[in-house]
Amino acid sequence: MSRQMSLIAPRPVHRRTGPAVVRRRHVGMEEALESSPLQFASDLLNQQLWCWGCDVRHSQGNVLVRQGFERLPPPVKSMGASIYTRPCGTEGTIWLHSYGVYFGVAGVGGIFCRRFSFVPVFSSASRLNALRWSDPNAGEPAAPAPGVPGPAVRLTVQLCEAIAQIETGLREVVSSEERRRSVAKWQPRTGRTLPADELATGWLLLRDVIARAPALLWPECSTEAEHAGGGPQPSAPAAEKRKRI
Repeated sequence: MSRQMSLIAPRPVHRRTGPAVVRRRHVGMEEALESSPLQFASDLLNQQLWCWGCDVRHSQGNVLVRQGFERLPPPVKSMGASIYTRPCGTEGTIWLHSYGVYFGVAGVGGIFCRRFSFVPVFSSASRLNALRWSDPNAGEPAAPAPGVPGPAVRLTVQLCEAIAQIETGLREVVSSEERRRSVAKWQPRTGRTLPADELATGWLLLRDVIARAPALLWPECSTEAEHAGGGPQPSAPAAEKRKRI
């Protein structure tokens, strides 16, 4: 159809057959965490990945690459998005892609956290053996261990800390106003958004809860896993402030 014809052709009438648009709700970090730690973790990861996607398209260039990430583009003619990876600390490595996050530590193993569920799937491999740009199961072990074992809990605590450090570093380039504008354009499936300029704080809050009581997120945690969080414990004021969680 020519451009002229397309301009004068009548517009087709589209009837809404899908679910109604979810109303947006802005929820504070601690309120969301107290309401449901697991839903908070899922929402936090979802929003963080959205913001990192905006950072990739930043007006001053790809901010993730500028902050030390390596971009792994998909194969030619692939519909998948790029994967980004960088070291975290002396032994950890993180991989980001549109479906979730893979985090591994040498000598311990790795975990895959899916974007919309945040249930860490443990693998003995600390590094991804294969990259799947368009596979929603990318990064997940072929035969994951049942439940959330102790090593997975410890790795999740480290993952939260690593993401908080990454977000803090990115904020040296990305302003609070830019973060707020990015979130304002977002339409999450739950309709719930978290404070755009407090993402690093949110990850540290989540770290403290997982280290102290992982069963609040994953009731199937074994007794061993409940005491395997390790890592820094919340300070007395912070623990008192969140005693109802």
